[in-house]
Amino acid sequence: MLLLTMTYGGKLLRCSTRTEALEHQWHGMVQRIDPIQIRSAKEYGGWLQVNAPTVVFSPELCDPVIGLIATYPPPRQIQCTVQGTATTEAAAVTLCSGVLVLKSISETGIEYDLYSDPYLPTPSFGQTLAVQHSFNASDWHNSYQDGDRFLRASLDGGSAWGSAVQYLMPGGTSLASWAPSAHLVSGFFTQLASVLGLTLDASLASEVDPLISGTISSDSMILSVADSVAAYFGHYFMIENSILHLIDANADAGDPHSFGIWDYVRGPKYNWQAPVNAVYDSEGKTAIVGNTLFGQRINAGAAHYAPDAMYLRQIADYSEMPQIDLTVMDWYGQFRVGRHALWIDDRHAQDIAVELVMRAVQYEFGTTGDKMTVSGEGVIA
Repeated sequence: MLLLTMTYGGKLLRCSTRTEALEHQWHGMVQRIDPIQIRSAKEYGGWLQVNAPTVVFSPELCDPVIGLIATYPPPRQIQCTVQGTATTEAAAVTLCSGVLVLKSISETGIEYDLYSDPYLPTPSFGQTLAVQHSFNASDWHNSYQDGDRFLRASLDGGSAWGSAVQYLMPGGTSLASWAPSAHLVSGFFTQLASVLGLTLDASLASEVDPLISGTISSDSMILSVADSVAAYFGHYFMIENSILHLIDANADAGDPHSFGIWDYVRGPKYNWQAPVNAVYDSEGKTAIVGNTLFGQRINAGAAHYAPDAMYLRQIADYSEMPQIDLTVMDWYGQFRVGRHALWIDDRHAQDIAVELVMRAVQYEFGTTGDKMTVSGEGVIA
């Protein structure tokens, strides 16, 4: 079920799509929440982004007499965390968090959009977010100027400031010099986590530590560079609760479970993609050309990061696998992009064993039940 925990006026508020008594009482005041989808922009890796939802509450949420928020009109923003669980509150998995910002008010519902920013702290109600920019992390000004690549934020209107965060990588930056010992895990992403003020979790990253080379041709957002690096080497990364998680799309570590298809899966679809015709890096230095006259051309990244074509071949292999969509019930948190799922499809004359590399997970919540849709590339034995 959906667990939507909000903070407003110093109070902790608990709402759901239905009234439910778990460890605490959850109030069924969520009329609708849009599907939460977690996926990467590139099918073969990169930065995992969460499509934060729009939430519609029943008007009773802000009723001056019986409402959880006894004020009207509704507040402009509310701190919020969205979780899902099939059993208890202790087993709940955080799906997304941020600030609910008031979108519209009607007689039948109060609509909020959920916002989150990886570079800036999330203010609570009553706090005033202020941002300053700098080119050297020491001389600060209120408006962005050409050459700036650091920012800092204040939650009290400028009385106290947080640490400097580097968000822009200047053109001409050598990745090897920017991150000493510039390997996928030990160098680049360690440095990335450091400049963003994050903690690195590389427990599911590849044990192979390939050397990264290349120079950034123009000023680029650091997360955009990291997106290209991770995707090129078949990795995903996501930022959650000040932790940067780095995940190898092919790692055996982190397999959540094996199961029979009738246990938790309903109606999978097996869709074969057209083979990849060619895979290039954006500088055209290396190409993998398919043996067909059709298919897609894939750009592997913003720079040439390795001395051979091994990773380009891997990208081509990802895209030539069959696409499989599954509807999976009651497994919140077990299905994470970049992890593997194993199952047996026993509906055929001969059982079919399938290993799925998850590329996207979508959560849909309703008043009568919840649904998760997992999609990705499957290897059919």
